[in-house]
Amino acid sequence: PPRLLAAVPSGRLDGGPLPPLAAAARDLHFPTALEDAEHARRRFAFDELLVHELLLARRRAARARTAATPFRFTPELERRIRARFPFRLTDAQERAVVALRADLERATPMSRLLQGDVGAGKTLVAVYACLACVANRRQAAFVAPTEVLARQHEATLRRWLEGSDVRVEALYGAR
Repeated sequence: PPRLLAAVPSGRLDGGPLPPLAAAARDLHFPTALEDAEHARRRFAFDELLVHELLLARRRAARARTAATPFRFTPELERRIRARFPFRLTDAQERAVVALRADLERATPMSRLLQGDVGAGKTLVAVYACLACVANRRQAAFVAPTEVLARQHEATLRRWLEGSDVRVEALYGAR
């Protein structure tokens, strides 16, 4: 990576051209003007971001070459999963479930972050994913950052899955 970075001295950020690596190192430690130190800082920030992006691209490429078992979804499976929820999915939840299904149907590992406000339905989408895993003869782990939230999710899962063949086991890190 250092050789690659040295080959990008003409990169630009909003403030104009970036100084060559040697000049940036000199100006960072012995600036003749405050502006020189700032240009050097920007150069190293650019280099750090570039390395970060290259490593992410490398990781994405490696993941794309990794095999995963694609899940099967049938209309019957879809009906059975949705029957577990005590309400209809919102449009946003539907979009999240469609994206999730597309990921799970692929033969490459899924890498998805689900984020939303409190009450947006993240739990529902996560439970959908867990049920899809179980229906495809896999195990699923539903992880929460606190014991309080884990207990709330456990209660929700037990309520939604009551009468199903899905077994819910709870593990808490505090014990």
